[in-house]
Amino acid sequence: MRPYRPRIVPLLFTLVNVWLWMYLLVEVAPQTCQKTVFQCTYSTLNLSSDGLQDLRASVELSPGMYSIEVNRLITKYTDGVLLQILSEFADTVEYQRYHERVLRIPPNVDLQAITVKQAPQLQVITVVAPNTKLTLLELHNTGLSTLPASLHNLRGLYILKISECNLEYFSLDPLANSPNISIVTIDDNNINKLVTSNNSQLFIPITTLSLSNNQLQFVDEDFFKPLRNLEFLVLTRNKIKRFGGRPFILSNLMVFNLIQNQLLSLNVTQWKMPALVEFCLDYNNLTRVPAGLVGFPKLEILRLRGNRLTSIDLRLLEGFKARLRASARLLENVFVIEVEQLITPYVDGVLLQLLSEFANEVIYEQYYERVLRIPPNGDLQEITLNNAPELQVLTVVAPNFQLKSLELHRTRLEMFPEALLNLRRLAHLIMVEGVLENFSLDLLANSPNISTVVISTNKINQLITSNNSVLFIPIVDLSLADNQLQFVDGDFFKPLRNLDYLNLENNKIQRIGGRTFILPNVRYINLMHNELLTLNVTRWKTPKLLEIVLDYNNLTRIPVGLERLPKLSNLLISNNRLTSVDLRRFDGCGGLLKIDLSNNLLQNVLVSQAGRVSLPNLTIFNLPNNKLNRLEVAKWDFPLLDSLVIAFNQLQRLPNLFQYLPKLRRVTAFKNPLLCSTVRQWQQYVSDYKLQIDTTAYGMPCETNSTFTLPSGRVLCCVE
Repeated sequence: MRPYRPRIVPLLFTLVNVWLWMYLLVEVAPQTCQKTVFQCTYSTLNLSSDGLQDLRASVELSPGMYSIEVNRLITKYTDGVLLQILSEFADTVEYQRYHERVLRIPPNVDLQAITVKQAPQLQVITVVAPNTKLTLLELHNTGLSTLPASLHNLRGLYILKISECNLEYFSLDPLANSPNISIVTIDDNNINKLVTSNNSQLFIPITTLSLSNNQLQFVDEDFFKPLRNLEFLVLTRNKIKRFGGRPFILSNLMVFNLIQNQLLSLNVTQWKMPALVEFCLDYNNLTRVPAGLVGFPKLEILRLRGNRLTSIDLRLLEGFKARLRASARLLENVFVIEVEQLITPYVDGVLLQLLSEFANEVIYEQYYERVLRIPPNGDLQEITLNNAPELQVLTVVAPNFQLKSLELHRTRLEMFPEALLNLRRLAHLIMVEGVLENFSLDLLANSPNISTVVISTNKINQLITSNNSVLFIPIVDLSLADNQLQFVDGDFFKPLRNLDYLNLENNKIQRIGGRTFILPNVRYINLMHNELLTLNVTRWKTPKLLEIVLDYNNLTRIPVGLERLPKLSNLLISNNRLTSVDLRRFDGCGGLLKIDLSNNLLQNVLVSQAGRVSLPNLTIFNLPNNKLNRLEVAKWDFPLLDSLVIAFNQLQRLPNLFQYLPKLRRVTAFKNPLLCSTVRQWQQYVSDYKLQIDTTAYGMPCETNSTFTLPSGRVLCCVE
């Protein structure tokens, strides 16, 4: 139950992390990538001009980005060629709209997933030769009327989803060449027939099969013979009236869902499903309990809501009743009792006491009372209120030693409840989307197991420092994101000696003060999206701090005192107001692995004083989207630097980067006005794909006034 941590990407960025949303189009508009932390959005991307070059630059410049969204795409390429090109950047392509009749999946492409969400004209899918890379194919709202025969060439397919199409029948034979196929979802079609295979040796390793919301009226058990690995079978919202009456053998099936069909009766005597745990028959026309349930030795959940039962012969449930009673205590994660509307004479405290007989967790989707009373002697371990707009008071009249998790959303609580002092076993506290205005650790003093606290999206403007000098609160993860904090007093955190992760993003923090800032175990601090103008960490006592995120602040200089953070490995200061950086500030920061100074106003990255600045472990240095016109690389002592990104700057010349930086594997220098003499000088690095600069790849013209052609024929862009 740890809060989400926005992990900064792996040290060696790969294009596998990029996703593309493609919207095919007609109109032309200026193409500009609007960047956020993890996404790049184009209103228009024109691959018929310089869009491909710009796309490549965006990917290279933002190694933390996992999503590229294109609202309108102009392209001269056919779909197969387009997919081939996009595989250079992505492992997944998603078309929101697709207007062609045919989708061609190339056999030699590295894409792992293709999704088509709106393709009313699509009638044909072709795969001309075996493709072993594609693992997911997802098609929605197409004109397909039959399962594509070309699926037999998708040899690596793991997931197949076809929904909101016009399929009228379904056969397993097209999947015979997919040894990894595991999940098949053919929902919301017009399937009225399951075609049984004539191949008696056929084995399809599907574990999950959903044929929900189709037109099935009859089910032939023989259709399922090849599905010997099947675990989940969903046939909901069909018109099933009967089964074939033959043996139905699914040895691994655990969940069988037949909700919302037209079954009048059901006899499962010949069904062999020894692993079946849940059997769902809600909303059929059954007038009696199915015969033969005793043949399901592991059955724990039988759902018969919304049928026409007038009486129940308890003899049909022999052996099942005892398991049901035992499961309420022994299988705590199996049972869910859902009540859409509850009418009760009991007040909330008594109600929770009663419910604890059946459950260890209670979730209120809507809670309308002003007070929530948590009984001291109930056995409940978790209480969640997802929407409680009237809640103003929380009471626990005596110590409660059972409750482990309390989660409150959208309440009117303005103060941190004093009743928390009586929750002696509380481990997880989440209070979000509320109106809390301050936060004190004193109210958690009686919770020796407290580990996770998330007080985000409230109106907190003050952190109240405890007067108890010996207070210890064992919180490991603390999130105070999306509040109204402007000042943070370091003394507030003294009781948090176990804290590992601190999230203060999306506040209005301008200053961090206090006598000291002591967090002996903290490893990650997130201060993204605040209003810091300066930061001095000289008095911080954070010996284990690995990563500090300062993106999207107003910093005009590198924080002072970084050498006091001996384990610091990731320093992220993108999208600030830095105009100049003296790398001498990093003296003593020998543990740094990554520095990100992208999207600032840097005109120079200098090294003051004599001698070189040493960062012996630095592997990634990001400087794109600044105003750099020179690099003093001769004064850099970065023996392990692997990746240097200097794109979108004003550089005309480049020093011999690979001489000064012996482990350098890649330099990304797109969108710089490089002189042709510089390009000629370092052409071998370009040929070896170590130095990446603007090129006319895929027929895209240069924006510069000249070009230089490599012996291989590649045309590079440069300035004379």
